[in-house]
Amino acid sequence: MSIEGPAESNQYAHIAKFITEDQNPEQVAKIYEKLSQLLTKGEEALYIAVQNPVTMDLTPEILVMTNRRFMHYKPDLFGRAKFTDYIWRDMRTVELEENVWRATLTIDTLTGDRIRVDNLIKEQARRLYSIAQQMEENVREELRLREMEEKRAAAGGVILGGLGS
Repeated sequence: MSIEGPAESNQYAHIAKFITEDQNPEQVAKIYEKLSQLLTKGEEALYIAVQNPVTMDLTPEILVMTNRRFMHYKPDLFGRAKFTDYIWRDMRTVELEENVWRATLTIDTLTGDRIRVDNLIKEQARRLYSIAQQMEENVREELRLREMEEKRAAAGGVILGGLGS
């Protein structure tokens, strides 16, 4: 569903960066409202992807990526939902599989959990994958800098006793 008309574009301006041609703006707006309550100080949503199954599914899975973590929201038919989130350092691997019409994104975590969401629109899956790859690079760089700081501190932190007055 595309956003058309000035009234609709104003109504969804705050979530425009999350909406692709095939996403329902109302659905994304509802998710964004819930998500806003879960974000920590300084955390911002980078992308929201809603599963778009080929068959009628009243409970689509949702993947959200922020600058600090990735989240998986899996509702069931009874109005309950399982919500899991992981900080980026917990991501072990991310895989993107593209089929003819849809794509599947799989994220494996260091804890052994596997998040697999199929029937994603290809554009959404690519954006999720791209963000995950960028965050993986950021984590690697953060760890490299931390390791360098620790080595520098260890090398410069030698205290020799008995050499004074």
